[in-house]
Amino acid sequence: MDVGPVHKIYRCTAPGLPMAAYDGFSAFKPYLVDVGLLRRLAQLASTAWKKADPALGSIKKTDDLQLKAERAKQNPNDLSGVLCKEFNIRETVKTAWQSFGAINNTETFALEQFRGAYCIGGVDLSITIDLTCASLLFMRRGSDRKCIVQKYFLPTDRLQERVQQDKIPYDKWFERGLLRLCTGNSINYSDVTQWFVEIIKEYDLFPAWIYYDSYSARYFVEEMQMQGFTMVRCVQGAKTLSLPMQMLGADLQAHKVNYNNNPILKWCLTNTGVQTDRNGNIVPIKNQSPRQRIVGTAALLDCYVGLYEHYNEYTSAIYGGIGTKLKDKKIELLRQVHTRDEMGITTTTLESMGTVWAYFRHLSGKEVFAAATVNYREELLFQVNYRPDITTTHGIRYNGVLYDITRVDVFEGYKRDLTLYCSRRTRQ
Repeated sequence: MDVGPVHKIYRCTAPGLPMAAYDGFSAFKPYLVDVGLLRRLAQLASTAWKKADPALGSIKKTDDLQLKAERAKQNPNDLSGVLCKEFNIRETVKTAWQSFGAINNTETFALEQFRGAYCIGGVDLSITIDLTCASLLFMRRGSDRKCIVQKYFLPTDRLQERVQQDKIPYDKWFERGLLRLCTGNSINYSDVTQWFVEIIKEYDLFPAWIYYDSYSARYFVEEMQMQGFTMVRCVQGAKTLSLPMQMLGADLQAHKVNYNNNPILKWCLTNTGVQTDRNGNIVPIKNQSPRQRIVGTAALLDCYVGLYEHYNEYTSAIYGGIGTKLKDKKIELLRQVHTRDEMGITTTTLESMGTVWAYFRHLSGKEVFAAATVNYREELLFQVNYRPDITTTHGIRYNGVLYDITRVDVFEGYKRDLTLYCSRRTRQ
């Protein structure tokens, strides 16, 4: 960690630690920091601690302070108290979740490395005038490290207002391609959908699940489902978030989260506080002013909820495990169109309804026989996200082959998945 007395920052009128969160390139500004704090952050030997507390060695015992310091390193909940009482470092954020040392990770990766990979998505949709974030989480075979890709969204008409009022370099982040502007004065959630569609197509990704907070706009969820994404509602409460948040915290401390050194996510993580209930469950909260956003943390945490709930299934997919029911096959849905010519003859053609992601498998011999006993000719099935507009009058094209839908089954009565039993069309 750089603990020099001069920090390179951007438009900072109310400086706060960590200064590295203020990402900018246009100016150098001096910022005076307590000498004891500098020595503490630099992890200097205990012999240097006396600069922060001249009474050390006379009134206070060095051995006792050394013991407290070691305990505080292992328990972040005690760290702020030790820094304040023993090192004269005033605590400015009482609910800070992670230290900057844990958050800061300058590692980067190329998304090309994950071409064709499975991933888990997370979305935190703000109110229509605020910052919004979409995330994707990746893991490599044989590694427990997580790689994160994020895109942020902000209304075009409010960009300069946010820069001036919040003193946050949204304009610089936009120039770097980290933030996408939505036309007008509010967030267009279709832009979020479009980003998911673009990145999935560009890198041939397989999004297993997209987790979203329960306050998301209904039309956004429906729009994503129409694009073939498996959307999962994520309740933003301690019962849902506590364990995934602890997982994320442990990974941050172990530097197992590679977020491409994204300054917006780094800023959001430093703004994130933690609220603990009497049972020890934790949820994220803003630890500073309302202008300090945590939307990036929330979107990342949604990904971790998905990873926590589907860990075995997801890792099995990475390793090519058998029995994984991921919707990773792209199929084209077809509808019948009837036209009548001048002679009154009706012609039926197939019209595309778009492509969706589907789980696919051939039926077993036992299943084929059972279908035949009730006069169904079935060979295989596709499982897609639930939608009410698919019937046996529709068709499917997969790998250039046409299939007739012989039976439609709503999975166990829940409107989440739709199983389409099919047979190959005789006339292609």
